[in-house]
Amino acid sequence: MEVLLVHLCARSDDGKPRQAISILISYFQGVMTFGLLKYRPLRLDAYNYDFPLWGHVFGWFLSLSSMLCIPVYAIYLWCVTEGTFSEVRLQFVGVLEKKI
Repeated sequence: MEVLLVHLCARSDDGKPRQAISILISYFQGVMTFGLLKYRPLRLDAYNYDFPLWGHVFGWFLSLSSMLCIPVYAIYLWCVTEGTFSEVRLQFVGVLEKKI
């Protein structure tokens, strides 16, 4: 998996990021969007039981508490870094290239 990510994050010969990153981001956004649009509350048909609303809220809270850590921290880091939008973006891309 790491080899795939390194390959996708690398730059092409002309110095621009590979298109695969934007394709993957679009794909994952589509999966999340359709998953949320087609969401149905959990139900046990064998016992004709619908789980209560607080159970759904608690389950979503547990799921989102781990999933939102990375994007929230990335947004925070973006906001506290000095420079214009383009400068911050280039600074983060430079950090990514150094780690690869």
